[in-house]
Amino acid sequence: MGDGGTGKTQLAAALFEQARADGTDLAVWVTASSRTATLTGYADAAGALRLATGDVERAAAAFLTWLANTDRTWIVVLDDVADPADLRGLWPSGPTGRLVLTTRRRDAALRSRSTVIDVDVFTPAESAAYLTAKLDRDDPDAAALAADLGHLPLALAQAAALIVDDALTCAEYRSLFADRTSRLADLFPNATGDDYDHELAATWSLAADRADALAPVGLARPMLLLAATLDPNGIPEAVLTAPAACAHLGSTPADARKTLRNLHRLSLVSHNATDPLRSVRMHALAQRSALESLTSVALLDLLMVCGDALLEAWPDAAKSRPSDDAFLTNGNVRSQHCTALMRHDPAVDGLDAAALALHPLTLRISSTLGHLGYAMYAWEGCVARASLAATALGDLHPTTLTARYEAAYWQGESGDFAGAIAAQQSLLTDQARSLGAEHPDTLRTMGNLAYWRGHAGDPGRAARETSEVLSILVRTPDIEASTVLSTRHNLAHWRGLAGDPRAAAEESARLLVDAERVLGPDHPDTLDTRRNLAHWRGLAGDPGAAVEGLDAVLADYVRVLGADHPDTMQVRENLVHWRPQDLDALLADRTRVLGADHPHTVRTRRMRQ
Repeated sequence: MGDGGTGKTQLAAALFEQARADGTDLAVWVTASSRTATLTGYADAAGALRLATGDVERAAAAFLTWLANTDRTWIVVLDDVADPADLRGLWPSGPTGRLVLTTRRRDAALRSRSTVIDVDVFTPAESAAYLTAKLDRDDPDAAALAADLGHLPLALAQAAALIVDDALTCAEYRSLFADRTSRLADLFPNATGDDYDHELAATWSLAADRADALAPVGLARPMLLLAATLDPNGIPEAVLTAPAACAHLGSTPADARKTLRNLHRLSLVSHNATDPLRSVRMHALAQRSALESLTSVALLDLLMVCGDALLEAWPDAAKSRPSDDAFLTNGNVRSQHCTALMRHDPAVDGLDAAALALHPLTLRISSTLGHLGYAMYAWEGCVARASLAATALGDLHPTTLTARYEAAYWQGESGDFAGAIAAQQSLLTDQARSLGAEHPDTLRTMGNLAYWRGHAGDPGRAARETSEVLSILVRTPDIEASTVLSTRHNLAHWRGLAGDPRAAAEESARLLVDAERVLGPDHPDTLDTRRNLAHWRGLAGDPGAAVEGLDAVLADYVRVLGADHPDTMQVRENLVHWRPQDLDALLADRTRVLGADHPHTVRTRRMRQ
């Protein structure tokens, strides 16, 4: 434990990397700045170990149980613990592992259950040795400079980088530092209780000035401000070189990247080009120093730019969980800045606050959480967005209606079919009144209302209502082909469940031809159509065609989506109907991936009865 800038995280990182080099079986780094962040980190580790996915708390519990019982060696780092109470019930333990925790807190509870190492600033001798090594020379004013900087390791690192890069002496740097401190003292109040804010602010500002003078000139400070609003533990480079970021900087992507290298050169950020998801790291204290000089209006504009850049860089269809995790974390850090600005700065009026909170990025965060299996969190996020939109913009504003649509969808995905139906009915009434009965958004809600009626146990009504929607879609101009295809897909599904598998098979066969032409053979919707076609052919009296078709499409699901994807598992569930001997393997894999209590696992277990 220790104050900010003393090197706690760097020491933990050194232990972490040494453990990996020594062959430790499992090494997990968790940014533990909140209970939610810790749970998410544990759940991600559980997913990587294939213990469980889906419910975050259940997955976290599975990970802790694994640590307590495994005979494999492990190390878990909990970095930047803000409140020891957040770790109640979440302390990793086990005979074969090590826990490393970093925090500024000095609570007795931490000392009572762990070995505490107080990480302080350097001693004068350590400071002198550090500067001598970094400068590669003895400087008679090094000791005095170290004293000026309070022997703070982070400040010493930034000062040394600038001294080397500008070929200064320590005396020359001290002169610059004394002038900058006097001008910055009022700008950087000691808000956190650290004793080193002024020293850090001055060293940061000097280094930023030097970086700003490097080609491309004038981009360093704006780039630092962008990075300061995002995750200190890693920002995808693509965000800081996205079109919105470049427009804000007035630069090209190439110049934006060169600016990152300049900042790395002066130790203002670290830039690892080999890690596309955590490319850029900026110390949290340096982030705070950067942002505290901004007016509320400037910070609001900056947060809007960062929201745009995150959306532009976020992959449309991320192929791996780490990609979504990195963007989610950065989006959540930006959201925290937005919340703090809206709550504590009276200069931010209601419309500006609404613009921040209703940025499209918040919808992307919610939908990503839902698609990752956290439907309840997605629902809660969309409900909050809809409430804010209604207050700020009105009940019938398009932004409000879209948020209500998303909230109703994730309510259904959370298992509340009746609630989803009620929400869709209310939304449909308002959309028909404000947009018109045949507006694309109104028709989409009609289709979803039918969808949730089917899931609630009325496939016949779902089929009739879906057919009505389809008849309107095909005669409505400017409707996307994919919308028509998905509606036809749902119609075939509900007709089959309503007792007419032959009609479902025939419609699926016609649909497949169009889906392959419009979407392509590897599109997930095309694969779903192939799966449904095989399924309905079997129920219509041709089990051989069902098994052959399902085996063929299963291989493509594995290739395109992966063996553990929910849709891949669904194909295997369909196969169990025709090949019961596959049930045990499916149950084992669903238990491993989703956990024993997940609804899909429970449903699979009931298939034994």
